[in-house]
Amino acid sequence: MEYKTPVPSGPKFKPRLIIHGGAGNIPPRNEMPAEMYAAYREALLTIVSQTDTYMRTPLPSKPLYSPAARRYPAALDIATYAVALLEDNPLFNAGHGAVFTRDGINELEASVMVSRPSSHAKRGVGVTGLRRVKHPIQLARAVLEHGDADLGGGSNSNTAKEAGGEGQEGEGGELDVPSAQGHTLIHGPTAEALARRYGLELVDPGYFFTQKRWDEHIRALERERSGAAATASWSAAEFLPQGTVGAVALDEDGVLCVATSTGGMTNKLTGRIGDTPVVGAGFWAEEAAMAFGRLAGRAGLSRQ
Repeated sequence: MEYKTPVPSGPKFKPRLIIHGGAGNIPPRNEMPAEMYAAYREALLTIVSQTDTYMRTPLPSKPLYSPAARRYPAALDIATYAVALLEDNPLFNAGHGAVFTRDGINELEASVMVSRPSSHAKRGVGVTGLRRVKHPIQLARAVLEHGDADLGGGSNSNTAKEAGGEGQEGEGGELDVPSAQGHTLIHGPTAEALARRYGLELVDPGYFFTQKRWDEHIRALERERSGAAATASWSAAEFLPQGTVGAVALDEDGVLCVATSTGGMTNKLTGRIGDTPVVGAGFWAEEAAMAFGRLAGRAGLSRQ
């Protein structure tokens, strides 16, 4: 695909990184206890520092989405590295620390998109309904990387059984999941079958549990039963703290990558798909934003 081709030699960009811990997940500073604010700030600064060290460390081998001569991490490497760290931190609503559905289940989703300035070529993918993938962002990345390659195709019972593993609650039988070719948004057992196929780490669902999120889950149900909160209509005024974590990375070749991950909305319906994994709704990478003034024909996009 065109977006995988090396960027022509030319002026280099200074690599940049932006991360966020989920604005809806963090109360305003004047409403937050000082120790909580300090914890969030320290976590974000640590993740920025660790990612900065990573992006300045030479790679042992060439990444897939990089020119042959590249020595340092590409935008895709940088953004997904940062989001994986956010997924590991229980303060944030992603990975370990994600919120619960109404049924007391963690269902995670993530997305990633890469945009190349040389051709305006871009591609994004999302994964959702994950219950066992330790780092949802790594699955989104794997789907992006493998999506243009036919990984075998066809119906092969052995392959399907090896990839499928155990289904989610209420799922029976084996899935035939030979590849993600041509797919942009993949949900639930199929997504987790791909994670197994790609060799990603799967964990017991209990890994995602944190007492803080469980208490939020129980309090919300109790408020609903007492009539103190909205019911399944979910008035916007009743949304409990939530937030999607994310990162935007720009590498030295001007390649832009955005990566996001979330547990969704507290006490959402099991099976809900939010905006996070949906291209153009929850995420977008657009090179025109950094090329304003040089791409007159795309000026409208540049201003957005």
